[in-house]
Amino acid sequence: EQYLWRDKLRLSGTLFYARMVQLIGFDSSLAVVHPRTDPFGRAGGYFNGSGGTSRGVEIEAQLQPRRGTALRTSYTHTNVDNNQDQQVRGFFTGFTVPAHTFTVTTTQQLGRRTMVNADVYRASAYY
Repeated sequence: EQYLWRDKLRLSGTLFYARMVQLIGFDSSLAVVHPRTDPFGRAGGYFNGSGGTSRGVEIEAQLQPRRGTALRTSYTHTNVDNNQDQQVRGFFTGFTVPAHTFTVTTTQQLGRRTMVNADVYRASAYY
């Protein structure tokens, strides 16, 4: 974290990396958990899958230009890879995590007991 402009601006960044040995997945499409191959005869449900890797970067800026006003924005890039093609054959990218996310939040205090907040969230495709 870095504070600038008399502590009214805060910049921060984070690099992350995580490797999981095993993941728990959910199948409702009969692709993995099928009544003919499932020992309990289930037509969908949770299953143990192989692990994966998640890595990326997050950048954030927060500005308080005056008392009672706050602006915040962040960007995150995430790269997720599975060790096994669990959902689609030959496709090792994780479906449930967008590659890019962007947020903007503004908060304004009105009086002693009232605050107004507006948020914008945007995400890229999940694969």
